[in-house]
Amino acid sequence: MRDVGQAKEAERDPVCGMDVDPSTARHKLEHRGTTYYFCLNPGCPEAFKADPEKYLDPKRSAMPIDPTLRASLRAAQQSVLASALGVSASYLQSQLHAGRTISNLVKEKGTDESALRSALRNSAQQVLDPAVRNGTLTELQEDVVLHRIEAGHGQVQPAPERAVERAANEM
Repeated sequence: MRDVGQAKEAERDPVCGMDVDPSTARHKLEHRGTTYYFCLNPGCPEAFKADPEKYLDPKRSAMPIDPTLRASLRAAQQSVLASALGVSASYLQSQLHAGRTISNLVKEKGTDESALRSALRNSAQQVLDPAVRNGTLTELQEDVVLHRIEAGHGQVQPAPERAVERAANEM
């Protein structure tokens, strides 16, 4: 049996796309002789168990999201996040650029994280649903984005810099 985790490098969670260290992964599953590793969210291995072929489809990883659609999604989510935190979008960006994390800001402001994720998911779906209907995005791509948001790996990226991307993933 081949064990994907034998490599020293991080493995990719097949559901949410997060990098996972096989030596510390809490969740792993075997499928067709291969071990797959999952992030800390128990929803990822559950989703995989329900439909592994959906997440192993080679076309899935080769489906880039249109940059214009990604920018629209980012703007919608930034607006929801700033509103939920009771701050302006520019203040939110300045805090993230200064190294603050979304998790820190959520805790500091006393915002309900599950309600925030729900609001982020709803805003993403409002942007993504029309893209699925007009063929700009596949249903699978939409499912992946929504799952990442639900799992707390969100698409909240108020600016394209890597630090902001990491902050979004900490939520």
